[in-house]
Amino acid sequence: MIQRQNKSAFKIAKGLYIQKRISGIPRVCFPICNANKILIKTHAIKKPNIYLYDTEDDKILWVKKSKFLTSSYVPDSSKIFCFNDQIAITDSSGVRGSCIKYYEVLTGNFIGEFLANNMWTDLLIFRDGMLAGCRDGYLYFIDKQAKLKYKFCVKDPNENYPNPYGIPSPFCVTFDKEQNYVAFNYYTTLYLLNSKLEFIWKKDIGVDTGDNKKGLIELEFDLQNRTAKVDYSIDIECITKIEFLENESFRPHIKVIFNNKKMKNFDIDGLEINQVKKTSGDIMLN
Repeated sequence: MIQRQNKSAFKIAKGLYIQKRISGIPRVCFPICNANKILIKTHAIKKPNIYLYDTEDDKILWVKKSKFLTSSYVPDSSKIFCFNDQIAITDSSGVRGSCIKYYEVLTGNFIGEFLANNMWTDLLIFRDGMLAGCRDGYLYFIDKQAKLKYKFCVKDPNENYPNPYGIPSPFCVTFDKEQNYVAFNYYTTLYLLNSKLEFIWKKDIGVDTGDNKKGLIELEFDLQNRTAKVDYSIDIECITKIEFLENESFRPHIKVIFNNKKMKNFDIDGLEINQVKKTSGDIMLN
């Protein structure tokens, strides 16, 4: 289960804050265990800021403290993910570093942590662990014991990057329904990896928009019911969405939407597919 923001959970957490039973304003709240318990992360400074609250018994079961005070510049990197019988709590202090900590859900017992040297670009549950894109130029797969299992390097390992914000890094990370492929982008370059984060292909799919600039507004990468959105606008030359789609009549394909309203499709081998644009905005494959 990926984290679910919930209005009623925020209302309960806000009440606990007003009663001074928790420290800091609630930032991330969502129900677990059939809504009988609520995971709460607050924006407390130098105080415990992660809580598991039992709604039936009206008591806080355990309290933890995250490693970093989340920077206001990277608010989306502070998340809670719940899967199986454990939770993953992610934090970032910008270019000063980031972490993922794993705990047992009901007991709060610490399982382990993974540290990175820059801010997270994307985080999501994958197989039995977490995919973590990072501004240090790597895409990581962290297993359920918080151990690094696989990684893929996006940056040039021989290049020196004095600006920590200028390191080529993975954005809009997503994967297919069967979890056999992982896709992401860096600006207008699309990457496809296998489930072990091994390179399959990359392709520059930017187009000239008429003003000598390349730009992608939206990219949808294969297979249904799997969406990862990243609002990321450093400049015009970027991708803001990758989505996996699937249809029984054809193999997985990549649908690309450009900022000049043109669309392209690529199959799983990276080859462009001919298409016919319908008035509804949908596409038909030849």
